[in-house]
Amino acid sequence: MALALFILEPLVLLAVTVLGTVWLPTLGNGILVFALYVVSMVGGMIEQIGSCWKVPLPSIYIGVISSLLLPADVVYRRLVHTLVGRMAPADMSMGITNLQDFLGPCGSLSTPSNWMLLYILVYIAGLLAAAVYVFYIYKKYFCPRPSWLKHTYDRVRK
Repeated sequence: MALALFILEPLVLLAVTVLGTVWLPTLGNGILVFALYVVSMVGGMIEQIGSCWKVPLPSIYIGVISSLLLPADVVYRRLVHTLVGRMAPADMSMGITNLQDFLGPCGSLSTPSNWMLLYILVYIAGLLAAAVYVFYIYKKYFCPRPSWLKHTYDRVRK
């Protein structure tokens, strides 16, 4: 399970990158994907801090909205929960009973559900389908075939 989650996080970023390459140049797309990734990570940290300090719901909603925008942080939180959740604390003398509490905002105090993982898979498929569709429309209407290729195609088709 952890290996699948480890592979899933770059796939989320790759799907956003593929869709971005249809409209944006290379540098602009890189800046957009990086900015979305930062928003996702900061939103996830705010959500974890809200869960850790029992802050009211607005902090948790910020994390949920950023997770819906780019769910890369959700995959990270689920991966941390999968890996650290099975480990026992090495030193009980410090009063640490849960390693997730010890990790603070870098841990996974509010663990993403299986439904969120399903959303991530649909998110990836939807972005890739949108990229293919937009690329097809762009090629069809904005990049016509050269005249010599069009006549060759028409002769072959008859």
